Amino acid sequence: MSDTRISDLFAQGTAPESDPAFVKAVAADIGRARLRSRLLALARPVTGVLALSGALYVAAGLIRPVLAEQLAGTPEFMGVPMPLALAALVAGLALSARRYVLFR
Repeated sequence: MSDTRISDLFAQGTAPESDPAFVKAVAADIGRARLRSRLLALARPVTGVLALSGALYVAAGLIRPVLAEQLAGTPEFMGVPMPLALAALVAGLALSARRYVLFR
């Protein structure tokens, strides 16, 4: 065999793109990297919402005894004191109105 035939055979036999197992492994790595980046992109906003809701839950637990004393004699709506139900309604309307005004 001549030197050119041996070098061509060596180049063709050891090129990574001609090895099907290597191509599959690279494609699988690329797929895993894309999936990981998609999941991270989805997890970032969710992490902020979860942290905010956790802080709100702790704050509600701390405020509950103080509010229970103040709202003891007020009328209730479906088991919730009326001032608290009205405050939740006003907060929801304010948030939806703000979103409507900002994105219009």
